[in-house]
Amino acid sequence: MANQPKTKPAASTKPMATNPGKAVAFVNPTAISADVGQKAVEQIVAQSLLDKQIEDQTAENEVAKGETVKQLTMAFAKAATIDKNIHLGWVNTGTKADIEKLYDQLRVAIGIKVVDVKEDGAQDVRYADWTREHFRWPGDHKDDPLFKKREEFRSNFMAQFKKAVHAADTIVSLDVKANDPGQGKPLLVSGKAVKERFQQDEVVLDGRREIKGADNKVTKLAKIPSFKELGQISIDKSKKQTGAQVPPTVSAPGATPKEADMIEGVDALTGAVDRLKGFGDALASALERLQSAIEAAIARNQGTKAA
Repeated sequence: MANQPKTKPAASTKPMATNPGKAVAFVNPTAISADVGQKAVEQIVAQSLLDKQIEDQTAENEVAKGETVKQLTMAFAKAATIDKNIHLGWVNTGTKADIEKLYDQLRVAIGIKVVDVKEDGAQDVRYADWTREHFRWPGDHKDDPLFKKREEFRSNFMAQFKKAVHAADTIVSLDVKANDPGQGKPLLVSGKAVKERFQQDEVVLDGRREIKGADNKVTKLAKIPSFKELGQISIDKSKKQTGAQVPPTVSAPGATPKEADMIEGVDALTGAVDRLKGFGDALASALERLQSAIEAAIARNQGTKAA
Protein backbone atom coordinates (compact mmCIF):
# COMPACT_ATOMS: atom_id res chain seq x y z
CA MET A 1 0.00 0.00 0.00
CA ALA A 2 1.43 3.31 -1.06
CA ASN A 3 2.30 5.81 1.62
CA GLN A 4 -0.15 8.75 1.89
CA PRO A 5 1.48 12.18 1.54
CA LYS A 6 1.63 14.07 4.81
CA THR A 7 -0.61 17.19 5.06
CA LYS A 8 1.16 20.35 6.09
CA PRO A 9 -0.49 21.85 9.23
CA ALA A 10 -2.26 25.21 8.73
CA ALA A 11 -0.46 28.24 9.99
CA SER A 12 -1.78 29.60 13.28
CA THR A 13 -3.76 32.84 13.12
CA LYS A 14 -2.91 33.73 16.72
CA PRO A 15 -0.40 36.53 17.18
CA MET A 16 2.90 35.28 18.47
CA ALA A 17 3.80 36.46 21.94
CA THR A 18 6.72 38.76 21.95
CA ASN A 19 7.75 37.22 25.23
CA PRO A 20 6.74 33.55 25.30
CA GLY A 21 7.58 33.38 28.96
CA LYS A 22 4.79 35.81 30.05
CA ALA A 23 1.03 35.94 29.29
CA VAL A 24 -0.18 39.27 27.81
CA ALA A 25 -3.05 40.79 29.90
CA PHE A 26 -6.13 41.98 27.93
CA VAL A 27 -5.90 45.26 29.90
CA ASN A 28 -3.08 46.13 32.17
CA PRO A 29 -4.45 45.76 35.73
CA THR A 30 -2.96 49.09 36.75
CA ALA A 31 -4.98 50.80 33.98
CA ILE A 32 -8.32 49.65 35.38
CA SER A 33 -10.74 51.84 37.40
CA ALA A 34 -13.25 49.11 38.04
CA ASP A 35 -15.77 51.18 40.03
CA VAL A 36 -16.16 54.04 37.51
CA GLY A 37 -18.45 52.17 35.10
CA GLN A 38 -21.01 51.27 37.74
CA LYS A 39 -20.92 54.77 39.22
CA ALA A 40 -21.37 56.33 35.77
CA VAL A 41 -24.35 54.10 34.98
CA GLU A 42 -26.00 54.81 38.33
CA GLN A 43 -25.42 58.54 37.93
CA ILE A 44 -26.86 58.58 34.40
CA VAL A 45 -29.91 56.62 35.59
CA ALA A 46 -30.44 59.22 38.33
CA GLN A 47 -29.89 62.09 35.86
CA SER A 48 -32.37 60.57 33.42
CA LEU A 49 -34.99 60.35 36.16
CA LEU A 50 -34.28 63.96 37.12
CA ASP A 51 -34.49 65.05 33.47
CA LYS A 52 -37.88 63.36 33.22
CA GLN A 53 -39.08 65.10 36.38
CA ILE A 54 -37.86 68.45 35.04
CA GLU A 55 -39.54 67.77 31.70
CA ASP A 56 -42.82 66.92 33.43
CA GLN A 57 -42.58 69.97 35.69
CA THR A 58 -41.77 72.19 32.70
CA ALA A 59 -44.82 70.89 30.86
CA GLU A 60 -46.98 71.48 33.92
CA ASN A 61 -45.53 74.97 34.29
CA GLU A 62 -46.33 75.81 30.68
CA VAL A 63 -49.91 74.69 31.23
CA ALA A 64 -50.07 76.86 34.36
CA LYS A 65 -48.67 79.86 32.46
CA GLY A 66 -51.28 79.36 29.75
CA GLU A 67 -54.02 79.24 32.38
CA THR A 68 -52.72 82.46 33.96
CA VAL A 69 -52.67 84.35 30.66
CA LYS A 70 -56.11 82.96 29.81
CA GLN A 71 -57.59 84.22 33.07
CA LEU A 72 -55.97 87.63 32.65
CA THR A 73 -57.12 87.88 29.03
CA MET A 74 -60.72 87.02 29.83
CA ALA A 75 -60.78 89.42 32.81
CA PHE A 76 -59.37 92.28 30.70
CA ALA A 77 -61.81 91.58 27.86
CA LYS A 78 -64.69 91.57 30.36
CA ALA A 79 -63.56 94.84 31.93
CA ALA A 80 -63.18 96.63 28.58
CA THR A 81 -66.53 95.31 27.33
CA ILE A 82 -68.39 96.61 30.38
CA ASP A 83 -66.42 99.83 31.02
CA LYS A 84 -66.10 101.82 27.81
CA ASN A 85 -63.53 104.09 29.48
CA ILE A 86 -61.01 101.23 29.32
CA HIS A 87 -59.29 101.52 25.94
CA LEU A 88 -57.26 98.38 25.34
CA GLY A 89 -55.97 99.76 22.04
CA TRP A 90 -53.85 102.24 23.99
CA VAL A 91 -51.40 99.41 24.59
CA ASN A 92 -50.33 99.92 20.95
CA THR A 93 -51.07 103.54 20.16
CA GLY A 94 -51.37 105.41 23.45
CA THR A 95 -49.00 107.93 24.94
CA LYS A 96 -46.94 107.04 27.98
CA ALA A 97 -49.65 108.54 30.20
CA ASP A 98 -52.37 106.63 28.31
CA ILE A 99 -50.60 103.31 28.76
CA GLU A 100 -49.92 103.89 32.44
CA LYS A 101 -53.59 104.77 32.98
CA LEU A 102 -54.71 101.67 31.06
CA TYR A 103 -52.45 99.40 33.07
CA ASP A 104 -53.70 100.91 36.33
CA GLN A 105 -57.32 100.47 35.23
CA LEU A 106 -56.64 96.80 34.48
CA ARG A 107 -54.74 96.32 37.74
CA VAL A 108 -57.79 97.65 39.55
CA ALA A 109 -60.04 95.41 37.44
CA ILE A 110 -58.23 92.30 38.69
CA GLY A 111 -57.71 93.46 42.27
CA ILE A 112 -53.99 94.14 42.22
CA LYS A 113 -54.67 97.81 42.85
CA VAL A 114 -57.49 99.53 44.69
CA VAL A 115 -58.95 103.03 44.55
CA ASP A 116 -59.25 105.11 47.70
CA VAL A 117 -61.64 108.05 47.47
CA LYS A 118 -60.53 111.01 49.57
CA GLU A 119 -62.79 113.48 51.35
CA ASP A 120 -62.45 115.98 48.53
CA GLY A 121 -63.51 113.33 46.01
CA ALA A 122 -60.03 112.78 44.61
CA GLN A 123 -59.13 109.20 43.77
CA ASP A 124 -55.91 107.58 44.92
CA VAL A 125 -54.91 104.42 43.04
CA ARG A 126 -52.57 102.23 45.07
CA TYR A 127 -51.44 98.62 45.33
CA ALA A 128 -53.69 96.36 47.39
CA ASP A 129 -52.22 95.47 50.77
CA TRP A 130 -51.77 91.79 49.86
CA THR A 131 -49.33 92.69 47.07
CA ARG A 132 -46.64 94.01 49.46
CA GLU A 133 -44.63 90.82 49.35
CA HIS A 134 -44.60 90.63 45.57
CA PHE A 135 -44.52 94.11 44.03
CA ARG A 136 -42.19 97.08 44.43
CA TRP A 137 -44.18 99.98 45.85
CA PRO A 138 -43.52 103.68 45.30
CA GLY A 139 -40.88 104.83 47.75
CA ASP A 140 -39.13 101.47 48.02
CA HIS A 141 -35.37 101.92 48.10
CA LYS A 142 -32.92 99.88 46.07
CA ASP A 143 -31.03 99.02 49.25
CA ASP A 144 -34.04 97.09 50.52
CA PRO A 145 -33.08 93.36 50.54
CA LEU A 146 -36.41 92.53 48.83
CA PHE A 147 -36.12 95.23 46.16
CA LYS A 148 -34.46 93.01 43.55
CA LYS A 149 -36.80 90.09 44.23
CA ARG A 150 -39.87 92.31 43.86
CA GLU A 151 -38.53 93.93 40.71
CA GLU A 152 -37.79 90.55 39.11
CA PHE A 153 -41.29 89.38 39.93
CA ARG A 154 -42.81 92.58 38.53
CA SER A 155 -40.89 92.07 35.31
CA ASN A 156 -42.03 88.45 34.97
CA PHE A 157 -45.61 89.33 35.84
CA MET A 158 -45.78 92.23 33.39
CA ALA A 159 -44.62 89.99 30.54
CA GLN A 160 -47.73 87.84 31.05
CA PHE A 161 -49.86 90.90 31.80
CA LYS A 162 -48.99 92.65 28.53
CA LYS A 163 -49.45 89.49 26.53
CA ALA A 164 -52.97 89.27 27.95
CA VAL A 165 -53.70 92.94 27.20
CA HIS A 166 -52.85 92.46 23.52
CA ALA A 167 -54.89 89.26 23.33
CA ALA A 168 -57.86 90.95 25.03
CA ASP A 169 -57.66 93.88 22.60
CA THR A 170 -57.85 91.41 19.70
CA ILE A 171 -60.93 89.79 21.24
CA VAL A 172 -62.76 93.03 22.01
CA SER A 173 -61.82 95.25 19.05
CA LEU A 174 -62.09 92.60 16.33
CA ASP A 175 -65.15 90.78 17.65
CA VAL A 176 -63.33 87.51 18.28
CA LYS A 177 -65.44 84.93 20.08
CA ALA A 178 -63.53 83.42 23.01
CA ASN A 179 -64.82 80.27 24.69
CA ASP A 180 -63.25 79.23 27.99
CA PRO A 181 -63.90 75.50 28.53
CA GLY A 182 -62.75 75.63 32.14
CA GLN A 183 -59.78 75.41 34.51
CA GLY A 184 -56.63 73.99 32.90
CA LYS A 185 -58.16 73.81 29.42
CA PRO A 186 -56.96 76.05 26.58
CA LEU A 187 -59.05 78.89 25.18
CA LEU A 188 -61.03 78.34 21.98
CA VAL A 189 -61.21 81.39 19.67
CA SER A 190 -63.07 81.98 16.43
CA GLY A 191 -64.03 84.81 14.11
CA LYS A 192 -62.92 86.61 10.98
CA ALA A 193 -59.62 87.79 12.49
CA VAL A 194 -58.83 84.23 13.64
CA LYS A 195 -59.59 82.88 10.17
CA GLU A 196 -57.29 85.44 8.56
CA ARG A 197 -54.45 84.75 10.99
CA PHE A 198 -54.53 80.98 11.33
CA GLN A 199 -56.44 79.96 8.17
CA GLN A 200 -58.96 78.09 10.32
CA ASP A 201 -62.45 79.11 11.44
CA GLU A 202 -61.69 78.29 15.08
CA VAL A 203 -58.46 77.57 16.92
CA VAL A 204 -57.51 76.12 20.30
CA LEU A 205 -54.69 78.14 21.88
CA ASP A 206 -52.64 75.13 22.96
CA GLY A 207 -49.44 75.79 21.01
CA ARG A 208 -50.01 72.87 18.64
CA ARG A 209 -49.66 73.98 15.06
CA GLU A 210 -50.68 70.64 13.56
CA ILE A 211 -54.26 69.59 14.21
CA LYS A 212 -56.02 66.36 13.31
CA GLY A 213 -59.54 66.46 11.93
CA ALA A 214 -62.37 63.94 12.27
CA ASP A 215 -61.06 62.14 9.17
CA ASN A 216 -57.58 61.90 10.79
CA LYS A 217 -56.29 64.37 8.22
CA VAL A 218 -53.51 66.54 9.69
CA THR A 219 -53.73 70.28 9.01
CA LYS A 220 -50.91 72.71 9.70
CA LEU A 221 -52.06 76.10 10.92
CA ALA A 222 -50.62 79.23 9.35
CA LYS A 223 -49.36 80.37 12.78
CA ILE A 224 -48.68 78.75 16.15
CA PRO A 225 -51.95 79.00 18.12
CA SER A 226 -50.91 80.96 21.21
CA PHE A 227 -51.84 84.05 23.20
CA LYS A 228 -48.77 85.76 21.78
CA GLU A 229 -50.00 85.16 18.25
CA LEU A 230 -53.54 86.21 19.17
CA GLY A 231 -52.10 89.42 20.60
CA GLN A 232 -50.03 89.97 17.49
CA ILE A 233 -53.29 90.50 15.60
CA SER A 234 -53.87 93.52 17.83
CA ILE A 235 -50.38 94.85 17.14
CA ASP A 236 -50.70 94.38 13.37
CA LYS A 237 -54.13 96.03 13.40
CA SER A 238 -52.71 99.17 15.02
CA LYS A 239 -49.87 99.27 12.49
CA LYS A 240 -52.38 99.27 9.63
CA GLN A 241 -54.45 102.00 11.28
CA THR A 242 -51.57 104.33 12.13
CA GLY A 243 -49.13 103.39 9.39
CA ALA A 244 -45.82 101.67 10.03
CA GLN A 245 -43.06 103.99 11.17
CA VAL A 246 -40.41 104.46 8.50
CA PRO A 247 -36.73 104.83 9.47
CA PRO A 248 -35.49 108.39 8.89
CA THR A 249 -32.89 107.16 6.38
CA VAL A 250 -35.66 105.91 4.06
CA SER A 251 -36.91 108.68 1.82
CA ALA A 252 -39.80 106.94 0.09
CA PRO A 253 -42.67 105.53 2.16
CA GLY A 254 -42.80 101.76 1.87
CA ALA A 255 -39.28 101.53 0.45
CA THR A 256 -36.97 98.82 1.72
CA PRO A 257 -34.38 100.32 4.11
CA LYS A 258 -30.77 100.11 3.00
CA GLU A 259 -28.98 97.37 4.92
CA ALA A 260 -26.03 99.59 5.82
CA ASP A 261 -28.38 102.25 7.20
CA MET A 262 -30.29 99.65 9.18
CA ILE A 263 -27.08 98.22 10.66
CA GLU A 264 -26.03 101.70 11.77
CA GLY A 265 -29.44 102.33 13.32
CA VAL A 266 -29.61 98.92 15.00
CA ASP A 267 -26.13 99.35 16.47
CA ALA A 268 -27.11 102.71 17.93
CA LEU A 269 -30.37 101.36 19.31
CA THR A 270 -28.64 98.29 20.76
CA GLY A 271 -26.18 100.48 22.59
CA ALA A 272 -29.02 102.54 24.05
CA VAL A 273 -31.02 99.46 25.08
CA ASP A 274 -27.97 97.95 26.78
CA ARG A 275 -27.87 100.96 29.10
CA LEU A 276 -31.56 100.87 30.03
CA LYS A 277 -32.70 100.13 33.56
CA GLY A 278 -35.57 101.08 35.80
CA PHE A 279 -37.79 102.06 32.87
CA GLY A 280 -41.58 102.24 32.96
CA ASP A 281 -44.32 100.16 31.42
CA ALA A 282 -44.73 102.40 28.37
CA LEU A 283 -41.13 101.85 27.26
CA ALA A 284 -41.43 98.15 28.09
CA SER A 285 -44.40 97.93 25.72
CA ALA A 286 -42.45 99.78 23.02
CA LEU A 287 -39.57 97.31 23.39
CA GLU A 288 -42.00 94.42 23.10
CA ARG A 289 -43.36 95.90 19.86
CA LEU A 290 -39.80 96.21 18.60
CA GLN A 291 -39.14 92.59 19.57
CA SER A 292 -42.22 91.47 17.64
CA ALA A 293 -41.12 93.46 14.59
CA ILE A 294 -37.64 91.91 14.76
CA GLU A 295 -39.06 88.39 15.05
CA ALA A 296 -41.36 89.05 12.08
CA ALA A 297 -38.44 90.37 9.99
CA ILE A 298 -36.32 87.30 10.79
CA ALA A 299 -39.23 85.02 9.89
CA ARG A 300 -39.69 86.82 6.54
CA ASN A 301 -36.00 86.48 5.87
CA GLN A 302 -35.96 82.69 6.16
CA GLY A 303 -35.02 81.28 2.79
CA THR A 304 -34.38 84.71 1.26
CA LYS A 305 -30.86 85.35 2.53
CA ALA A 306 -28.37 86.65 0.01
CA ALA A 307 -25.91 84.05 -1.28
